[in-house]
Amino acid sequence: MKFIFILLFTISFHLVSSQADIEHWMTDQLGTIAWKKTYEGVLADYHPVTIVLASDKKEIAGYIMHRGDQQKHRLFGQWDNAGLCQLQERDDNDRLTGYITGIIKDDHLSLKWISVSQDKVFDIQAATEGLIKVSSSKPITEWIHLSSEPKMSISVQKPGNGIVVGFANIEGSYVRFDGICLDGSCSFWKTSFKDTQGKEYNLQMRLKTAATYKASLNDVAYSASILHTSPLEIRHIDKTAGFVDFSFPVLQCKAYQEWIETCWNKETGKLDGNEDWHWSDRLVLRSSGWIEIVDETDDYITGLFTNVSNESSRREAFLVFKKDEEMIPLDGLLNSSEDIIKGSASAFSSIDDIRDEQFYSWIEDAGYSILLPTEQGVVMATKFNAVFGDDLRLLSIPESKKLIKRKYWRYFGW
Repeated sequence: MKFIFILLFTISFHLVSSQADIEHWMTDQLGTIAWKKTYEGVLADYHPVTIVLASDKKEIAGYIMHRGDQQKHRLFGQWDNAGLCQLQERDDNDRLTGYITGIIKDDHLSLKWISVSQDKVFDIQAATEGLIKVSSSKPITEWIHLSSEPKMSISVQKPGNGIVVGFANIEGSYVRFDGICLDGSCSFWKTSFKDTQGKEYNLQMRLKTAATYKASLNDVAYSASILHTSPLEIRHIDKTAGFVDFSFPVLQCKAYQEWIETCWNKETGKLDGNEDWHWSDRLVLRSSGWIEIVDETDDYITGLFTNVSNESSRREAFLVFKKDEEMIPLDGLLNSSEDIIKGSASAFSSIDDIRDEQFYSWIEDAGYSILLPTEQGVVMATKFNAVFGDDLRLLSIPESKKLIKRKYWRYFGW
């Protein structure tokens, strides 16, 4: 399942000096304006945009504005009674910069932006009303244990925009999810997901105290404890030439923070190199990075760093020992350099629940090349793929001991 780290922002739009010219242009194109709407949303899962559209019920005109640098591009085209539209996008010099197709409704837009060369296609999702605005809590990462049947651990991130994302460890089976906040502080949220056998779970979580939730799993009540929390930092740079976003838990480890800065600077450096962009260079870079915690105890934190850009995807595992505030290279834990190959073979041999032949074929080719030690045993993970997402497999503790040096077993409770 794809890990789709979705960030929606409520956009505050103020009139600028050029708006009068654009409004005059819209009137010139249409004559009588019979319908007009303003939408706020995101392009390509993140890039915040405001879209203003007006119509005489036959033709439609307007503009799309990018929040990062306030750049406006004019829109003009046709739509029909079903809301289907075909629009051209042009800059201030009337040069064609893209095409937009899709469905326009009174309360939302579901569109696709297509580059002039037609080699880039991005979704646009926008609405006249946003999600619940989370106003009384800061972005946070939580590590939660449920006293449910089956037992479940949850790594959840609350970005502060009305959405939660993360994954559930269902007795060693890792399942990704996204959900929504049901109140203004995201102390009450819900999600649904299926395990690898196809069983569906509907989960509601209501904060009871600062350290406990009241959970409802498939309409059965359970208690849930928040064992660990970390602030969640969200960074982004948004320009017409492209955009970079990065979200990560803030941990008390100098080496970890230095590593974060290196990852961030590497991606923003690519965007800064496009400062002198030309009209044909729009949205040339899209880079999205996130860090998620896979296991956390009083002694250590393990997790995955994933970054997806135009050219490729990158994934690394990390391990932080809390007491020493030390970031440990995972290669140093292995008994030999061949242990990744052995772990990958063990993980692949455990597959008996994948019915998607294309996904299975991708795993067969990609292998489980990333190793993370946890309290339950070693987790073997695939790299991230923009089409197939990823897959995580837990090895038993006896299998895990064959891979990890004995002197480290005590850290993981083996």
